[in-house]
Amino acid sequence: HPATAVDRTDGGVIELGEVAPGSTPDPRPGQIRRVDIRRYGLAVIAVCCLLAVTGSARPEPRSLPLLWRITVQGDDQVVLTPDALFRLTLGDRPTVTSHDPATGRIRWSHRLPYQASWMSTDIDGLLLLPGPDPSADQPRISTLALDARTGAVRWRHLGEANPAGRDAVLLGQWQPETGTVDSMQLVRPADGRVLWTLAPTEISAWATLGPVTRPTRLVTVTTAGRMEVRRFADGTLITAATVPWRVRTPAEDEVAYLYGQVDLVYAVRTDKGEQEIDAYRVDTLTRLWRVRTGAGSSLFDCRPVLCIGVQDAGVDGRDPRTGRVIWHAEGWEYAWPLADGRLVAQSRTGERLSLIDPDTGRVVVDLGRAMTVLEPEPGRVMTIALARSVGAGWKLTELEPSGELVLRGSLGRVGDLGCQAAAGRVACAAAGGELTVRDLR
Repeated sequence: HPATAVDRTDGGVIELGEVAPGSTPDPRPGQIRRVDIRRYGLAVIAVCCLLAVTGSARPEPRSLPLLWRITVQGDDQVVLTPDALFRLTLGDRPTVTSHDPATGRIRWSHRLPYQASWMSTDIDGLLLLPGPDPSADQPRISTLALDARTGAVRWRHLGEANPAGRDAVLLGQWQPETGTVDSMQLVRPADGRVLWTLAPTEISAWATLGPVTRPTRLVTVTTAGRMEVRRFADGTLITAATVPWRVRTPAEDEVAYLYGQVDLVYAVRTDKGEQEIDAYRVDTLTRLWRVRTGAGSSLFDCRPVLCIGVQDAGVDGRDPRTGRVIWHAEGWEYAWPLADGRLVAQSRTGERLSLIDPDTGRVVVDLGRAMTVLEPEPGRVMTIALARSVGAGWKLTELEPSGELVLRGSLGRVGDLGCQAAAGRVACAAAGGELTVRDLR
């Protein structure tokens, strides 16, 4: 792979390059495909129309020190971690490259055997790269696992990867013709050893339960509505039941998926233009409640409540045990929890952010018209938006625990895909073909 020139001079306004997203959000979680994997390690940020962040920021923020910058291609994918910046380049020579995050120096570069669909750094020390396997007899997805430190091949398996905690990778073969997964297996990240296999089968959807870092249960449902709960560590069947289920075909613009939260699993399906949600206890698969919501509803964990966002109707915070509405927040469409329990809510238009109370849905801090930077450390909230002063470019603001918005500095120009931060550094991209890494410390 040819070396890439690294420019460490700060030349004022920088025309940055776009970084292609690692995956496309899909309203059908529970199916092993790249569009279903929406982890922070993939570093994908939605396109927003941004104006200005409210608060007491200075009109002309200081420019954050530029550490280095490189030219990237329009479809490159980039992930910033505390230890490296990884760049996936597609085209005639698909390649993944590791850069020193402080200097931009190339540490290693690995030529890939196929056009990787995306890359994941969710498991420490490992870089996962799924993509269509040209060596298979029929269209299949294969996952290549590289050592993140050296670029050496750790293992390669058929199946598309879904990182499952710190100690396991769940692989599955998605069949686009039937909309099912025909086999699943759990492998050990360190060496690719297969821990258990579930095949053959026709899994329509699946979900994991338990701590994010160490799942304890795997719940699957087949096209016939057979729901099974298995012990995640070894695949042992715990309980099973037949539940109402609607098989979703690939040609339909409707959803059917499973969503897990603590010790409950929710089956979501479309029926007569509305979504029906059934809540089950995972230990017995006893149904606790059922609600019908508007079309386009989405479930997300707002701890301690279950949030259901309904298109054009706001967000309901419901009691997970009873389904009862505890609070309703008008004007919001999505929210996600921070490590300290607070929620960041995004408006339906995607232009406005607020910090809300998970117990009441009340707005605690208005973050203004801004875009979030991926949470650099547990509990930290950073946003980027256009500076008030003309020509100042974009600014980065951090929310202090006290609720005060503190200006961190200017970023120059930033593109639609925004920024990602890790270990005191921030990487930003913009139209023009350049990626910049700046010092946040």
